[in-house]
Amino acid sequence: MLDFSKVSFRRCVVRWGLLLLMFNAVHTVPAQTLGFADTVVEFFDSGEGTLPGGGPQGGVYPPPASSPTSVSLSVVLGDDPDVPTVANPADYLSLPQGSFVTVGFSDDVVFDGPGNDIFINEVGDADELADIYVSSQYSTDPADFVFIGQANGNTISGFDLAAIGFAVQVRAVKIVGLGLGGAPGAPGFDLANVEALNFEGSPDEDGDGLNDNVDNCIEIANADQRDTNGDGIGNACDADLNGDCIVNAVDLGLLRLVFFSPNADADFNGDNIVNAIDLGIFKVSFFAPPGPSGLPNACDGALT
Repeated sequence: MLDFSKVSFRRCVVRWGLLLLMFNAVHTVPAQTLGFADTVVEFFDSGEGTLPGGGPQGGVYPPPASSPTSVSLSVVLGDDPDVPTVANPADYLSLPQGSFVTVGFSDDVVFDGPGNDIFINEVGDADELADIYVSSQYSTDPADFVFIGQANGNTISGFDLAAIGFAVQVRAVKIVGLGLGGAPGAPGFDLANVEALNFEGSPDEDGDGLNDNVDNCIEIANADQRDTNGDGIGNACDADLNGDCIVNAVDLGLLRLVFFSPNADADFNGDNIVNAIDLGIFKVSFFAPPGPSGLPNACDGALT
C-alpha cells in the first residue's frame, strides 16, 4: 500500500514551496500549477510481461493484480487519487523490464521552475524501478531524449530539470521499466501517471507566441529566438557585445569595428548585415543591461 506520509508530504512541499519561492522572488515568477500528461506518444512491449499475446497490461490498485489484465494505454494519462483506496483506486500500466511508454504534454507548458518539475507516480507493493528521460519534442527517436534519473517504486518520484541543465520546454517524458517484480499479475514498474509543473497562462509581453518564462527576449518580439553567442539572451535584445552585462561605449566601439559586415553577434535583427538598423536597436539599449530574458542566462548567473 502507498505510504500516505510520502505522498501527502510531497504534494504539500510542492505547493507550499512554490508559493514561498514566488513570494520571495526578486523577479516575478509566472504562476505554476500541476499538470498531467495527456497523450501517449509511443509504447513498446519488451515481451517480458505475463499477458498472453503481449500488449499493455496493468490494472487498478489496490488490491495488487492477481492475474494478467489487459489495459488501455490511457490509464497513464490524467490525474489519480493521492492515496489510492479500494473505494477510490488508481489505474496503472505495468512496464516490465525493457518495456517503455512515452507520454506527452499537449495542454501544459512544462518548464524548469523552483524545485522538482517532473513527478512519476508508481503504485503497488513490489518497489520496482524505472529510468526516466525527457525531451523537448513529441519524439520516438531515442537521440532526442535526455536521462534525468531513476524513479522508485511505491511512491511519487520528483525530478529537477535544473539538475541536468534542461532549460527548454518539456514536451515528452519516457519511462522505461527495469524489473519484473509483481509477477504474475502485473510484473514491472506500475505507472499511474506523470505530473509536471505547468506554466500555461504565463504572460507573453511582446506577443511573439512565446510565454515570457520561455522567451529569451521578453520585451522585443523574436519568434526565431536567435541567440548567436549562446548566452541565453536573444540577439534582438542583446547589444552587450563584450559580455559584461551592460551596454555602453565599449560595446559601441565593438559595433563600429564590424559595421557593414555580416558579424552574427552584432546583427541584432538577423538580416545578415550590421547596419543602421542595428545601430538603432543599439541606441535603445544604451546604458542598460541586455534582455530581459526569461531563460537562464549569463547575466542572471545561471550560465557561466
